[in-house]
Amino acid sequence: MARIDPVDRAMGQVLRHARKSMKISQSELGHGVGITFQQIQKYESGANRLSISRLFAVATYLGLEPVTLIRQVQDGIAREATAHQPSTMPPPNRDDMMEFRLSDQELTIQVPLEEAALYGGLATLLTRVHEALQNGNAIVERRE
Repeated sequence: MARIDPVDRAMGQVLRHARKSMKISQSELGHGVGITFQQIQKYESGANRLSISRLFAVATYLGLEPVTLIRQVQDGIAREATAHQPSTMPPPNRDDMMEFRLSDQELTIQVPLEEAALYGGLATLLTRVHEALQNGNAIVERRE
């Protein structure tokens, strides 16, 4: 049997955690992105690699930015790498947090993973409003 790459395993764990925290079944996610639940199982176990196009589809369905999932993978791999090294300070634990960057890193928020879908939609909305304001395509009026 082929060895599962640690990055593929980490991506599968991140995907599973995000999906479960949003109370979405493998079948629902698979249907939402046009694949079978068996394929979602293989992604989550790390047995199959998640292509970048599929990553975008899955992230979009979950209401997340693909980079959010990738950062979670990076954090998990970094924690795993440092877990075997002596350290006076434990690595940060962001397993149950999602990070959203708005407007080219001007604002970063971290939210509980179970609320990521809500905040993902809010982050998208705020980003679009900010971009519209920057481009002069929106007007802000103060009402009393």
